[in-house]
Amino acid sequence: GRKLGGWHSSSHIHTGRRGLKSGRDHDHVTEFMLNILAGLITAGVGFGLGIAYSRIRGFQRFRHLERVIPRDRRVQLVLPSAQVKSFLVKGESTEAYFPSNVLIMPMPEGEAIATLVDCLRSLPRGVHVDLTTDEKVSSSYGLTISVGGPSVNHYSRRLLATDYPVFALKYPDHVAAYGSTTFVPQRGKSDDLLEDYGFLFCSRHDAEHRCIVLCGVWGTGTRAAVQGLIQLPPSSDAARSLATSSRTFLAFRTQISGLEAGAVRLMIHIVQEQ
Repeated sequence: GRKLGGWHSSSHIHTGRRGLKSGRDHDHVTEFMLNILAGLITAGVGFGLGIAYSRIRGFQRFRHLERVIPRDRRVQLVLPSAQVKSFLVKGESTEAYFPSNVLIMPMPEGEAIATLVDCLRSLPRGVHVDLTTDEKVSSSYGLTISVGGPSVNHYSRRLLATDYPVFALKYPDHVAAYGSTTFVPQRGKSDDLLEDYGFLFCSRHDAEHRCIVLCGVWGTGTRAAVQGLIQLPPSSDAARSLATSSRTFLAFRTQISGLEAGAVRLMIHIVQEQ
């Protein structure tokens, strides 16, 4: 009887230890899961705050663009296109032809379009950008942005002739003038560009329709105009005039070294009220 009782007692004590160990393992698992949950919550909150902070920064940085974006968040972008239908293949005398829907433009203008579209679509509330040619411009958009000057964009030519008759861009000399102010890009000894000028023309035709033309003496000037628009300090007079004035003219300058362009500097800001 004692032996059996002893064995019974020993068995009881052994089972108690196993139960204690199992309880401790359960506590460790629970603590581990709580740590994971806390980490996920912290990461989620941090991610959410990061998105909110980025949206606030984006809104503050591009506040001047938000002022001219229409309520429906739709923007029409008119593309430039040089009248080049064919080219000679390098190293051969073969002539190749472009399809009618393949637009040809200076490389800096293509880069400027990509930069502008990316900027508009990255605004906190987003913007729907519709690309079109100068032959298919629609009047249903609250904001139309035309890229490229009179030599490559008929819409820019018409708008400048109507709203800014004091501006002229003479070809083939590539000399621009706004009233008595002339813009003649300096060239190097090998006839390469050392600088270029970009121009922004903003016209408000009524409370619901606004047009912006971005162009330059050369393609690098068009790129400078786009960069100048994006980089305008939102609280500056130039930036505010885009939304408050019926006519705004901005001139930018950039230095060029080879294929690289330097910083863009605002030179002239003129406001006209109709």
